[in-house]
Amino acid sequence: MQMTAQPQMRMFSKYFEELDKASFEDIDATYMHNKEYLRLMNHWKAPLEKKRLRRLRKEANPPEIVPPAENPDGVLTVHDAQQGVTLPPHPYKIFAVVNVKGMQMRVIKDTRVLIEDLGEDYSVGQQIVLEDVLMVGTADYTCLGRPSVGNARVLATIEEKTRSTKAIIFKKRRRKGYQKSQGHKQTMMVLRIDQVEHNIDETDLERMQQQGDLKLQEASDLQGYFRDH
Repeated sequence: MQMTAQPQMRMFSKYFEELDKASFEDIDATYMHNKEYLRLMNHWKAPLEKKRLRRLRKEANPPEIVPPAENPDGVLTVHDAQQGVTLPPHPYKIFAVVNVKGMQMRVIKDTRVLIEDLGEDYSVGQQIVLEDVLMVGTADYTCLGRPSVGNARVLATIEEKTRSTKAIIFKKRRRKGYQKSQGHKQTMMVLRIDQVEHNIDETDLERMQQQGDLKLQEASDLQGYFRDH
């Protein structure tokens, strides 16, 4: 059986396609002379065009990002040039600022700090090493890390694993009859600082002075940072 309606269907659809095309052209020609229509179209088209051109300019000329130079020794500042530096420093007269899981804290020998739990791999009584030391200070000098002090570390012992006080999470939607209260306790860890080490000698001081990382200033009192011994 032969299908005789196919040519008529094609002619029928072609007729409506041409009719739609003519209608669109008529509408465009009508609105292109309307100032209010052009203003509204330009209101959202102009920012998009500026954004596109700005993106093309950035892709053509990408900014040159120069990472800061890392200095494992840090920058050391001597508080009193006439008095000099005593090496090695007294164990109770040296402090450090360490970074533990995004928390920065100042520690001294035999102090206790509370941090978030480091995981199941660490048990009570185990000694750990905190190597992300941001700053080391004594009564004679202060060493700032760039970004950390490479020749410094902090030895600590895990004394206890506990949980923090309960934090209440309360949600309420007014006029909806909805409210929800939930408590959360974070697993914490108590550390006892055993020792703050800063392995530096006269050779390191001479090298830092040649590199320009050794600074001298007038005497300043930092005794308030340390306990009396």
